[in-house]
Amino acid sequence: MISDAVNLFISRWQAADGKEIANTQPFITELCDLLGVERPRPASRNPTENSYAFERMTPRTMRWSRSASTRNRGFTASLV
Repeated sequence: MISDAVNLFISRWQAADGKEIANTQPFITELCDLLGVERPRPASRNPTENSYAFERMTPRTMRWSRSASTRNRGFTASLV
């Protein structure tokens, strides 16, 4: 039997109308609450603290040997 909380979550998100990227973070946060697991942590300048965050900066080396930074967007959970 599906709980009232699950039914409420499903009906809330079935009615969502907007860009997928705009809804990702609230959806994941509410899903974590529903499942009773930790929410993603706020991002930090220290990359070792960003193993479970929505976004984190990652170094990227360009073909012409210049370094740049890029963002990994969306939910990120790594085993680092």
